Amino acid sequence: MAQSREQIVEMSEVFMAVLLIGLLPALLIAGLAGWGVARRARRRINAIQATLHTLAGGTLSARVIGVDGRGDDLSGIGQDVNHMAHAQETLVSSMRQISSDIAHDLKTPIQRVALVLDRVMNKTVLTDGQEELLIGALDETDRIVRTFQSLLQLAQIEGGAVRDRLQAVDLTDVARDIIDFLEVEADDRGFALTLEAADGETVVRGDRQLLSQMISNLVQNAITHVPGGGPIVVRVTQDRGRAVLTVSDRGPGIPASEREKVLRRLYRLEQSRTTEGNGLGLSLVAAICELHDAVLTLEDNAPGLMVRIVFPDWSQS
Repeated sequence: MAQSREQIVEMSEVFMAVLLIGLLPALLIAGLAGWGVARRARRRINAIQATLHTLAGGTLSARVIGVDGRGDDLSGIGQDVNHMAHAQETLVSSMRQISSDIAHDLKTPIQRVALVLDRVMNKTVLTDGQEELLIGALDETDRIVRTFQSLLQLAQIEGGAVRDRLQAVDLTDVARDIIDFLEVEADDRGFALTLEAADGETVVRGDRQLLSQMISNLVQNAITHVPGGGPIVVRVTQDRGRAVLTVSDRGPGIPASEREKVLRRLYRLEQSRTTEGNGLGLSLVAAICELHDAVLTLEDNAPGLMVRIVFPDWSQS
């Protein structure tokens, strides 16, 4: 007995049609929904990564936006990042405040100690050994006072208290004044201090006093840490509307692994511990650059160190 397969074929065609009509739209909808969810998740992951990158760069005020009040996993990660950033910002702010308070509270008593030592030295008959000890004590108290003064100034700059003093300043003119002031000292210590500047004005938006201190610190840093003298070149140029300041020497330089560390407070290289200084010179330079929205980099001068500072375009300020 033979039976026709026509009904089975028709049934299979019906099932195939139902499958195609029902499955393909479902797959399409699911694919579009998945693509939308993945795209949204990628945006939020990118936001978290960007915030972490900004935090790693030192901007502790960065936060992941749009995660508060949400209960999904990525929002939870973003909230944890924000909590961590807030705790770190609070801790760093507290440490800065403590160092500022200590410097402020101890500066006056130490100045009084220095005054007493000076009176003892000038109004008392001393032996050679006693006079030498007093001179050493005066030098040490003077160094401590300078350190505290630098800490206080660093706290003031980082707090943005001087931001309202920023105005148009000719960077070339500032550099020329510093060269004239330090040229004799540099020459006495075996350094040839020179200025190379572009023609015309090199205008930046800044505070003249702080810019003067920044250049002075860089030159003094080279004079202090480069043994045997040599050339120190201060160069002011223009690059696509941006003022660029470089200070270069021919000393031992700074290893690439140490260049970020020397910008920290009180950090000193091993070979610099026997020289004068308090480890705050480059920290002040970094703080002044941040106040002026300038980019600071330490580069190899082959041999020596080149400090490059690029200021934002004045015409866009």
